[in-house]
Amino acid sequence: MKRLGLGVCLSLAMAGNASAGGYGALGLDYMHASSENLHDNLMLNGTLGWSLTDFWGLEGRLGVDFFSLIFDDDPLDDSGAFMDAYVAGYNRFTLPLSNAIRPYALLGWQGASVSVQNCYALAGGCEKNHETHSGFAYGGGVDFRIEKGVYLKTEVTHFEHNEVRFNTFSVGVTGAF
Repeated sequence: MKRLGLGVCLSLAMAGNASAGGYGALGLDYMHASSENLHDNLMLNGTLGWSLTDFWGLEGRLGVDFFSLIFDDDPLDDSGAFMDAYVAGYNRFTLPLSNAIRPYALLGWQGASVSVQNCYALAGGCEKNHETHSGFAYGGGVDFRIEKGVYLKTEVTHFEHNEVRFNTFSVGVTGAF
């Protein structure tokens, strides 16, 4: 009973120090999948989040295929697959070491749309299908303060679906609003 009381008191103390506020981020992702059929590609991502305390927040993300945005075409001219877009929702656990450096951990869910193109030499054509992959996601990163309310971020995230592991390395800029 004493431990429960101590836990409640600590939770209230942390909530009392809350610096609630919204933030947004824009970044570039390098996506890699463990499947030989999936090609690596660049994704442009956007994040909206809300810090509920100094230590915990919630965020949603959307990423789109960067190559197709520039060239208005898929980067495939042969059989294979690549990620078109993804959505994700994370719990973000931040450890505010100082005003300049804030490491964080991410736990949540991610879903991805993958285009699969199959080309047939004898038939002389290609067909394109879409697959959806989703699952538990996790990762971590560090925010480096540039100026008040503006941070440079770098992070890695991972999720698996049907024995395919998706790994992402991201860089971007985060701003508080």
